[in-house]
Amino acid sequence: MILKHPQFKEVLKPVTEMVSETVFGCDCCKKEIHRNRDELTMLEVSFYYKKNNKQKHYCSWICLFKHLAKINLNNIEFISLPYVVPSSQSSIDGLTIKSFKKLAKQLAKINK
Repeated sequence: MILKHPQFKEVLKPVTEMVSETVFGCDCCKKEIHRNRDELTMLEVSFYYKKNNKQKHYCSWICLFKHLAKINLNNIEFISLPYVVPSSQSSIDGLTIKSFKKLAKQLAKINK
């Protein structure tokens, strides 16, 4: 979910300058996601419907799975999930392979 689109101002007729970047928020909990170009700070998921596509953003694997449980999946033809990354690629606990494994174990216990 995009909370705020980038803003531009006109400097010269053919040139514009960005005055603020896009601000992203979690599509589940609505929390603002602070971006860092050097590491993974959010999960970007693409939902492919019959007529259009939507890209959603999540702050953690838990929020992603909570949102998947709430939405109607009947009209979705394909979901593109992000890679599960090691802790060295993200300092955010909810995005790493460790948090994904913990969530998978919890889901496995529920489905026994």
